[in-house]
Amino acid sequence: MSAVSRSSPSTVIEVSFSDTLPPQFQGTAVDGAITVDAKGGLEPSRAVRRLFDYFISGAGAYDGDDQAAAVRETIGRYARSQGVPDRARDQLLALYDRYMALKQRVVDHSAVLAYSDLETRLNRLSEIRQAELGPTAAQAFYGESNEAVRDALARRRGVQGVEDDPVLAKATTPVRLATRVSKARASGASPARIREMRAQALGPDAVDRLEALDIRRAAWAQHYDAYARERDAIIDSAMAEGDQSRALTDLRARHFTSEPERRRAAALDRLAQTQSISSTR
Repeated sequence: MSAVSRSSPSTVIEVSFSDTLPPQFQGTAVDGAITVDAKGGLEPSRAVRRLFDYFISGAGAYDGDDQAAAVRETIGRYARSQGVPDRARDQLLALYDRYMALKQRVVDHSAVLAYSDLETRLNRLSEIRQAELGPTAAQAFYGESNEAVRDALARRRGVQGVEDDPVLAKATTPVRLATRVSKARASGASPARIREMRAQALGPDAVDRLEALDIRRAAWAQHYDAYARERDAIIDSAMAEGDQSRALTDLRARHFTSEPERRRAAALDRLAQTQSISSTR
């Protein structure tokens, strides 16, 4: 269902938008909804997350090299076509930026999450989601699914293995698949084998999106490595602490054009520093 609703009073506006989307969207209805309060502000909801996921599902098919930016532009156009007020639209796009930062942060922590027990993983994911989205949006986006997983964990006391509980199996499939793919690549698995693994776990429609994501991750890794070399030179220099901090901030601003990218780089810097400290103990 495609809808924009306003609370107090409630109204629904429906406008066809699919003709402006990449061909793979043709014949589909925009999934999700944008809820606006009486003051013209955005109300975060599970439907907003569905809306983001609907447009993100086309990553790889939009024009241009920056697919995340293309998705953002499309969401903005969709919101305008639905008559969403400027204030709510700005809040919607800011929330999309945080949602994409969250997705990347989960990817960055996937190896650690994969080797954690389910309860620890859920707690850590909840912390990451609240840190990136804020408590209100995190609850709106994930509160219902979190409760379902926690209920499943309670049932699991007498269950043998995650796969025996469909709620847990669905919740953990992406992280477990990422771990399997990583191990398979390290063992020399072919691209065809990786495609097969992904198709079996998530369905054929997900394969192209994941391969497009692989390309973006590789480009990011190359970009971050170039930045990290300059960062290390600054850290190893004889600069005063305050000058060094300002130099690092300026360096991130030069290398990364968007705030989500700069936040991601800073998070990876902190992770690298933590790992360096741990390795010296």
